[in-house]
Amino acid sequence: MPTLYRSSDLLSYWVAHSESLGWVMFPAKPNGWSEKRPYRGDTLRLQRIPQRLGFNTGFPHPDATPVRALPDPATRGFKQLPSQAQRRVA
Repeated sequence: MPTLYRSSDLLSYWVAHSESLGWVMFPAKPNGWSEKRPYRGDTLRLQRIPQRLGFNTGFPHPDATPVRALPDPATRGFKQLPSQAQRRVA
């Protein structure tokens, strides 16, 4: 399982390390993990952070919950209205 790091020098990137991957960096944005590339910077200045912080980047971690599995708060608690009860509003 990769370990997640951040650097004050790379504000828009995160760094990860594992024995199989080595050191890689990837954008701190949704699906950024798919854009990972080798990291060749200073590893002594990296700060280890919880793996769960990379949840929306695609970073692999044990507590990952796919976005599709999360309930939609806008529809939670509402039942679907029967089709005859729905009406068009111009």
